[in-house]
Amino acid sequence: ALVRQAKLISTVTSTLYSFLKTSVRLSPAADHLEIVYANAALFSEPLRISTEGFMNRINERQKSPRRWTSERTQPDEIIFRMKLSTRLSAPS
Repeated sequence: ALVRQAKLISTVTSTLYSFLKTSVRLSPAADHLEIVYANAALFSEPLRISTEGFMNRINERQKSPRRWTSERTQPDEIIFRMKLSTRLSAPS
């Protein structure tokens, strides 16, 4: 359900900002869900911060305690991360 929700968020965002290349993945340690915005040089810092707030508001409305964080890892890349519960991130 979390991956589906993250893909929906990234689809809506890439519709509004057609220059973005979005992807959803697990972090290398498999302890965070990540939404990656590539080709994001034109995606301003205020927009990054407000998008993070919007994503967190969605979680609040769904009564989820999880919160997103974000950072610009390169001039043209932004990564949004949400920590997964141990139950979700444990290897199977």
